[in-house]
Order: sequence, then C-alpha cells, then structure tokens
Amino acid sequence: MTGEGRAVDQELEDFKTRITLRRLWRGRQDREKLEHLRRDLNMQKDRMLVQRRKMAAAHQVQRDDLTQQHHDRVARLETTVRLERVPAGRSPEQETHRLISTGPRVSLETAKKRRDKAIRKRAYELKEAEEARQAALARQRELDRLRPEAMARLDEIRAQQPDAPQRQSEGPQETSGRDKDKGKDKGFEFEP
Repeated sequence: MTGEGRAVDQELEDFKTRITLRRLWRGRQDREKLEHLRRDLNMQKDRMLVQRRKMAAAHQVQRDDLTQQHHDRVARLETTVRLERVPAGRSPEQETHRLISTGPRVSLETAKKRRDKAIRKRAYELKEAEEARQAALARQRELDRLRPEAMARLDEIRAQQPDAPQRQSEGPQETSGRDKDKGKDKGFEFEP
C-alpha cells in the first residue's frame, strides 16, 4: 500500500509539474504574441501619423491657394469697381470711400455686405467649376485606364467580322417589307 501511495504521489507531482510548465510555456507564447501585436500597432500609428502630416500639408497648401485666389479676386473687383464708378470729373482718390457700384448712394456697411456677397458667390462658382473639372479629370483617368481593354476587345470584334471591302462587294442585303417597317412606330429610321 505504501508503494502504491508513493507511485500515486509521484504521478500527481509529475502532473503538477507538467501543468506548471505548460502554464509557463503558454505565458511566454502569449507575451511574444502581445509584443508582436504592440509592434504592429506602433508601426500602424507611425504610418497614420505620416499620412496625417501629408494630408495636413496638402490641406494647408490648398487653403493658402484659395486665400491667395480670394485676395486676387478682391483686388481685381475693387480695381474694376473703382474704374467703373469714377466719373470723368472726379479723381480715383475722391471715390475711395465707395467700394462697389451700388447705384444710388448707400451706406458703407451695405456696400461692404454687397461686395462680400458678390465675392462669396464668385468663390462658390469657382469651387463648383473646380469640382466639375476634377470630376471630368477622374472620368478621363478611368477611361484611360479602361482604354487598353477596350482596344483589345475592339480588335477581337474586328477579327471576327469580315473586312469592309468584302462587305461592300457582297452588296446590300435584301430585307422583307415587314422588316423595313420595324421600329418606325418608335420613331427610329433605319437605312438599308
């Protein structure tokens, strides 16, 4: 009985040792996996930071461009308005208080509001035109991207059809009167 008891105790000790080793091994694997994930996360954060900096720089360049365009438009508008408003008998210096042509005399605040409204309207129109231009460029890029595929398909179609001179030598094909009238009720006209 004592020998069997010792054997059972030894087996239990071996079992506890194996469980402990298994826990240590799994803990090490988990730590390595965690380190790997942390490294990946840090790399992703670095990439995102670089992209954010690039986007911020591009945004600032666009903002500066728009600001410069706005200032240029305002300067042109003020110059044009001053030249339009100055009567023959007055000098430009006498008309500096009038910012835009408003018809009958109005307050300076009203003139400024009208000028600002005209500038905002023009900026919106320019923005819309730029968006339309960008959309057209995007469509053109898409068409350019699809062009090789379309050209290959066109070559396939041409290879399957007889040549044009051969079609002319065959002459026009006769159609029945019933087929000639097809589609006329829909507003289409077909030439034989």
